[in-house]
Amino acid sequence: MRSSQVVLAVILASVCGTLWCQSLLGAAPRVVFSGDDATLPTPFAPGLVSVTWQAPGGAILGLWWAQGPSGRSEGVAFGHVAHYGGRLNVTITQLRIAAAQSSDAGNYTVTAVTNTTSGDIIVRSVLVELRVYEDSSVKHGISEVLQEANGGLDDVPESPAAQRNADPCTAAGCMWEKSTDGHVYVPYVLSSQYSSVERSLIEGGMKSIHSSTCVRFRERQSERDYLSITSGKGCSSYIGRQGGEQQVSLQRMGCMYTSTIQHELLHALGFNHEHQRSDRDNHVRVYLENVEDGKERNFNKVATLNQNTAYDYSSVMHYDRLAFSKGTAPTLVPIPDSSVLIGQALSMSSADFTRVNRLYQCNELSVKVSIQSTAIEGESVTLQCTWATGAEKSITWKKDGVEITQGNRITVAGGLLGISSLQREDAGDYSCTVATDDTAETSRAMLTVHWKCLTLGGLIGIVIACIIVLCALCIAIVLLVRERKAQQKRNASYGIGNPNFKA
Repeated sequence: MRSSQVVLAVILASVCGTLWCQSLLGAAPRVVFSGDDATLPTPFAPGLVSVTWQAPGGAILGLWWAQGPSGRSEGVAFGHVAHYGGRLNVTITQLRIAAAQSSDAGNYTVTAVTNTTSGDIIVRSVLVELRVYEDSSVKHGISEVLQEANGGLDDVPESPAAQRNADPCTAAGCMWEKSTDGHVYVPYVLSSQYSSVERSLIEGGMKSIHSSTCVRFRERQSERDYLSITSGKGCSSYIGRQGGEQQVSLQRMGCMYTSTIQHELLHALGFNHEHQRSDRDNHVRVYLENVEDGKERNFNKVATLNQNTAYDYSSVMHYDRLAFSKGTAPTLVPIPDSSVLIGQALSMSSADFTRVNRLYQCNELSVKVSIQSTAIEGESVTLQCTWATGAEKSITWKKDGVEITQGNRITVAGGLLGISSLQREDAGDYSCTVATDDTAETSRAMLTVHWKCLTLGGLIGIVIACIIVLCALCIAIVLLVRERKAQQKRNASYGIGNPNFKA
């Protein structure tokens, strides 16, 4: 199988999620405490030729090839996801995250490409769940955290009458305004009650939304409308922009989890619970008879605009099957498969990010071109093009404005551009353009091809060669001098050159 086929399969599998896919047995959740290293295992199979790791938000974290663009086995951990800050390492057996943080928790996707004995390419994907806990009290999902922290209270309080918005926040009026630069800025004030660690956790939840959307939470300056984030009673937030100072409660003891922080921030952005969306009756069955008295409104169906996304059991906005139950009887049951897990999300799903982007009409794809190898003449280089969403329709590579096509030394496969046996003319301005139905965005990177430096062996070889040449020259000079002297003696013996000699 050609390396170009392997790389193409890796990229298509990473972007589309399925390519002749077969499911692998899911690995058991990996549980670590904050500060420890987290090791996520790679499902091993005979004939493994490549592995791709994706973060919970869908961004590609790293690749491993049995035979990469450079022609040899290699693993590359990409640095375009700033959240991980160089803490990643990729090998054939694992993805390693150093000094795990609570915001690292979530479902990571590992895609393995294998080659059968008949030469067929098979792509298998599996979710590997990572749980990161701050202490010994193990939490299993958003619902359990909310119910324990809130003590039976709703996490969406009733809006004051003067601020009540009768429309769901899929309509204009309760959305945060979009700036002319394409970003949606949400001002906030963070209470001084929080410790530096707790502030870091909350800000980490904000940054996770920044990473894949055009929403930007920023500290309030003088804005009229803003979020006031305090350690109130439990975890709660109004839905959408209410106007003026708007309370978001993230209680210090109980709400300091990525899933909870993201959940309440999504409410503030205008999102209802997933199990309340307009088409929920096709996906879950609600048993109101099992719901605690007075809590029925948490199961009311809302006329939501679902942004043309599928119902998402893994959404961070979904409650679990025992939410507000009177006892052990379920209040929510997935249909048609009642065994599907719900309310267990540890972080936002890919669909959660997509809904934010579509609601706020985020056009930015956050396209970035990264050079992952040292560009040295005669060696190989890999350029990686990454972007925030999975809605791409085309990816185009260009060098100095001219589209790049597959060639003897060139591998073009979606977001990867591999160049082998680098030449000086390969230097230039490389660009990657990612296009969707709505927009296109281009990112550039300059590739400089350095002259290949002499190795110590090469330098010694040149010195030896110079010595040999010098010695040969010296010998030649000595021989020439000797020959000249000998000729002079011969001439003298025959009187040649003697002015007194007469024939």
